Amino acid sequence: LFAEELMIFASEKAFAIEGREYKPGSLLLRKRGNPKNLADILSELAEEIGLDVYGVSTAMSTKGSYLGAGTFRLLRAPRIAILSGQPLSGSSFGSLWYVIDRELEIPHSILRIQSLAYTDLSHYNVLVVPGTWWGGLDNVMGKHGAKNLGDWVSTGGILICVGSAASWAADTSTGLSSVRLKRQVLDKLKEYDKNLEREIAAEAPEVDTMALWHPEKASVKKEEEGEKKPPASKEEMEDADEWARRFFPRGVIMRADIDTEDWMAFGMKSRVPVSLYTRNAFVPGEWVRTVARLCPDENELRMSGLLWPEARQRWASTAYATREWKGKGQIIMFLGHPDSRAYFYGSRKLFANALLYGPGMGTYNESPYEQER
Repeated sequence: LFAEELMIFASEKAFAIEGREYKPGSLLLRKRGNPKNLADILSELAEEIGLDVYGVSTAMSTKGSYLGAGTFRLLRAPRIAILSGQPLSGSSFGSLWYVIDRELEIPHSILRIQSLAYTDLSHYNVLVVPGTWWGGLDNVMGKHGAKNLGDWVSTGGILICVGSAASWAADTSTGLSSVRLKRQVLDKLKEYDKNLEREIAAEAPEVDTMALWHPEKASVKKEEEGEKKPPASKEEMEDADEWARRFFPRGVIMRADIDTEDWMAFGMKSRVPVSLYTRNAFVPGEWVRTVARLCPDENELRMSGLLWPEARQRWASTAYATREWKGKGQIIMFLGHPDSRAYFYGSRKLFANALLYGPGMGTYNESPYEQER
C-alpha cells in the first residue's frame, strides 16, 4: 500500500460497521486523497498477497468511532535507515536487516555508524540501531553523533534501539532516554515501583463502590502495626544487585506481557515469548509507555531454558519493549533482540509494527487534512 503511494489511515480502536467488526490497527482507505483507480489497485493487491478488503457504503459505525473520527490516524511511508559497522554486532545487524529487506521487503538505506555525526538524517523517518559486540557506542558515535541523533528524533524521527544499543540509550551518561538501567537507580526504585503499581492498577482497577457512593458508611482500614525493617543502604543494594547480575539470563526464553491497547501491539495477543541474553534490566520512567513487560510472577517468568532464582527476582516486572516521546518523535527500545534466530514471531511483530506504524502513530503530526493539503 505504501509502495502504491496511497493515503492510508489506521484505527487506534476497535469498531464495527455494516455487520462486520474490525480490530485496532485495521486500515482505512478513503476515496478522498487516493487515485480514481483505487478499487483496481486493491483488487490486484488482494489477489497477490491475500488482503481482506471490504467496501462500505456509510461512515457511521455501529460500534466505536465513525470513519471520519480522529481515532483514525494518517500513516506515513517509512523511510528506513539501519546503522552498520563496528562495534555493532554483525549478527544483530544481519537479523534486523533480514526482517526489513527479505521478510517485509521495505526499501531502506544502510548507514555507517562512524559517519553519524555528519550524516543528514532528514532523508529518513525511522533509524534502527542494532546491538553491539562489546559496547563502545560512545567512543564511535561521539558527542556530535549522539546530538545529531537526539536532534533528529526531536524533529519527528522514530529511533529504534535494540539490545545493548538500548542499554546505551538508557545509560544515565547518555541521557537520550527516560528508561533507566536498574543498577543505576537502585536508591530510587520505590519511585519506579509506584509507576509500575499505577500501570497494573490501570489495567484492572478495583473500585470500592461503597466508598464511592456512601463514604460515610465505608469502613476505615487500619494498617497493621509491626516492626519495620530499616531500608538497606545504597551500598548494600548495589552489592546485592551486582551479585544478582552474575546470574543473568543467557538465551533463556521468558514470558513478556503485552499492552494490547498500544499501537505497537496491533494484531497481537496478551503474551509473547522473548529471548534474552543480557546483564541489564530496564525500569521505565513516569512518561515512558511499557509496551511489553517481563512477567511480574517469578514462577511464570521462565518459559524455557535455565533461569536462576536470583535472575527471576531481578528481571521480573522489568521492561522488555518501551516507547517514549522526545520532541515530535519517539524512542523505541528493545531489551533483547526482537527477531532472535528468526523464529520469535511475537516480538518480531512488535518490531514490524514500530517500522510500519511508527512514522504515523508514533510522531506528532498536524491534522490529517492539514497533511493532505
